[in-house]
Amino acid sequence: MDTSIEMTEPAPVAIPVVGRGLLVKPAGMSDRAVAWLFITPTIVLLLAINIFPLLWTIYMSFTNFKANMGWVKYRSVGTENYADILGDLDIWTAMQTTAHFVFWSILFEVLIGFGLALLINRKFRGHSLWTTVILLPMMLSPAVVGNFWTFLFQPQIGLFNYIVGFFSGVDPGSFQMIGDVNLAPWTIVLVDTWMWTP
Repeated sequence: MDTSIEMTEPAPVAIPVVGRGLLVKPAGMSDRAVAWLFITPTIVLLLAINIFPLLWTIYMSFTNFKANMGWVKYRSVGTENYADILGDLDIWTAMQTTAHFVFWSILFEVLIGFGLALLINRKFRGHSLWTTVILLPMMLSPAVVGNFWTFLFQPQIGLFNYIVGFFSGVDPGSFQMIGDVNLAPWTIVLVDTWMWTP
């Protein structure tokens, strides 16, 4: 009588993982193919949402299309729109203002941000608290930040004018950070730097 037991390899069993479904790879698919299977819908969605409108806008910029007059049949006008825009002094003034904002904001944010990064990279007492305090402005809503700084910049009751007046001896009500044409661009740079330096 033969008492030996024939050993066979057990069939693979799918292991259920809570929240992830079953860890079963489709037969015949490599890891790369599975990765592409999951990534492809996202890529297609991004192309549909971002790239197609960009290309369509560039195409429409060479026509006489006006969004508020959609019923008018549009036609190609070549580079006429670009010639109009680049020949307009108001556009160049706006571009100069934007360049001023971008240059100073990025300069201050990089320098101060690098300094803060070096600071919180060191371990010291209260490290976690100060890291949270430094990162807090970035987590606030832009609407909240706008209202917060508008209150601070009030010429009569604002804390900012009071501090400047205290250290410089200038009357706090004698200048308006938001209302002055020369100070307003620097005000925007200051607020943007405070919010996005983290």
